[in-house]
Amino acid sequence: MLRNYPSLSEFSLGNGIGADEMADDPKIRGSHDRQRINMHERYEVEYWTSKWHVSREQLAEAVEKVGPMSAAVAKQLGKEL
Repeated sequence: MLRNYPSLSEFSLGNGIGADEMADDPKIRGSHDRQRINMHERYEVEYWTSKWHVSREQLAEAVEKVGPMSAAVAKQLGKEL
């Protein structure tokens, strides 16, 4: 029996982003993108180091210590989110 499931392009993640769109797309900005810090994305590293006036190394150390959640990293660095 065949079922009619939505295609990936019709599927929504519930946050306005379809399954065919990457949440890490630099053109897509929003709270979902600000909650995590991806050290593998240059634009994200540039954003967070500029926002908190820290070096890439300081940011990387904080992410390594407390994980990628921006609130935890801000607290670790003594910065406001």
